[in-house]
Amino acid sequence: MISRLAFLLTGLLSLSVPALAASSETIVTPGGSVKLVTSGVSDSDGRLRGALQIALEPGWKTYWRDPGPTGIPPRIELLGQEVKGVEILFPAPRSFADPYGDWAGYDRSVTLPVIFHTPKPGTAPLIESEVMLGICKAICIPVKAPLVFDASAGAEDIQDALTVQAAFADLPSEPRSDFRLSVAEKRGNELLLRVNLPDPEIPAQLFITALDGQMTLPSLTERDATAATFASQVLIAPRHGAHLHYTLVQGDEAVAGTVPFPVQVASGAD
Repeated sequence: MISRLAFLLTGLLSLSVPALAASSETIVTPGGSVKLVTSGVSDSDGRLRGALQIALEPGWKTYWRDPGPTGIPPRIELLGQEVKGVEILFPAPRSFADPYGDWAGYDRSVTLPVIFHTPKPGTAPLIESEVMLGICKAICIPVKAPLVFDASAGAEDIQDALTVQAAFADLPSEPRSDFRLSVAEKRGNELLLRVNLPDPEIPAQLFITALDGQMTLPSLTERDATAATFASQVLIAPRHGAHLHYTLVQGDEAVAGTVPFPVQVASGAD
């Protein structure tokens, strides 16, 4: 989808000032806005919970963790020294098809859970970060914004706590025996993915990603009452030993998990 970035906005957004609260300033962008919040202090493992709020105006979209071959996934780059790592978690996305390809993302405002890894437990450090994401309508606009704030200022803010709590509550559940990716095979450049489904009638969607790899959105090839098979083309093979991360959606339910990235199945194998 970068091909349609046409870059009508060649300059990236970069307006922000430090905020005296456990949240950044709201950065207004074409098509929406972004804001970063945290709540409380880091736990016994040094993990501080937060949330990246992406507000979208009607008709605008943004990307999932694997946005396809041309999209811009949300990411946070740490600029300061008080936080040693950060990870973004993702609620279940939707699939979209347009003239530039199929991709996964969100067509409404979404709040992404964030975990900051601090050097010590019980702390709420200065968050110095830069957020990068794509917001799309007829074109895609790359948004780049520094989000800087002191996480200890207003760390007990009720509204921020509710925002973070709701973001984590919206994540997919752990897989279970009747709702999971059960078999993953690689035949040439094709992945065959067998899933277990709890409902015999509701349509299902499968989303996958692997570190440093690139696959097409899985398409349904076979369906019976309690299972389905999806197929995906491997465009770029992931690094050796990588895991396949998946999100499986059926109706209002979603689960997310990992399986080892499948090795090549010998030609003619059952």
